[in-house]
Amino acid sequence: MSPGKGWVGWIVAAGISLGLGAGCTKAPSGAGAEANALTVYVPCGMELPFMAAKEAFEKAHADATVNVVLDNGNVLVRRILDKGETPDLVVSPGTLEVKKLEDAGAVAAGAIQPFGRFELVLFAPRGNPGGVATMADLLKPEVKNIAIADPVENSVGYYTKQALEKAGLWNKVQDKMTFWDHPITAYGHVAQERAQASFAYRSCPLKTAPQKLEYSRVRILESVPEDSYDPAFACIATLAKAAHPQLAGEFVQFLLSPEGQDLLDSHDIPRLEPKAPAATAQNK
Repeated sequence: MSPGKGWVGWIVAAGISLGLGAGCTKAPSGAGAEANALTVYVPCGMELPFMAAKEAFEKAHADATVNVVLDNGNVLVRRILDKGETPDLVVSPGTLEVKKLEDAGAVAAGAIQPFGRFELVLFAPRGNPGGVATMADLLKPEVKNIAIADPVENSVGYYTKQALEKAGLWNKVQDKMTFWDHPITAYGHVAQERAQASFAYRSCPLKTAPQKLEYSRVRILESVPEDSYDPAFACIATLAKAAHPQLAGEFVQFLLSPEGQDLLDSHDIPRLEPKAPAATAQNK
């Protein structure tokens, strides 16, 4: 895949032999035609937390099956809008992808539910050849390539553009940018030192993928100020044509429950609201 206004392919091998055009498509293990078989479309980087959520939900609902279908977030949107696929639920790694579904009528108005909140970070190769410490350093002449996800197609790129615009940097660094179809491709260019910087969520895809990315090859430089971009909510929505809307609603409520929030948080999807500190002898 060449640089352009497009977005990423997920990693298959942990040895950083990144297939820059490869997808992460994975079909569900169970049959989808069962009466209580819920189909959930999930971005690749959230595989571990949603497989854990599937197991916990099925344990509490003995007559239900949750089929998790994995693919890149923006590809899931295309599968629904362009191919007419109709899962019961779709998970979005931000608000951009699921908003496209809402605008097209595939998701009913008001059906989008945030269940976690990601943090945007700036990162560089471990050796940091561009000498980057903050976003302002992207102006340095040593920084020749900033690999980012396409802001038109992916939430990470969308929030990145907002933050750079707020900092007054977007127009100044545009000639250094290469846009990719998925965040993991941008990550791969940084890990291989083909780019001197990029942006990603702190926990996704940097840590959440089951095939652990070579986290040691990059370093997080700084958290992007939260007031410089829209809240990066992880979202889930019931499709307008869902076959099992009641069961879908129960799954969403599980994700929002204390048990669900604890489970997601333990698998690198930060909880929707910070957990209140435990009471101590002094504040009881």
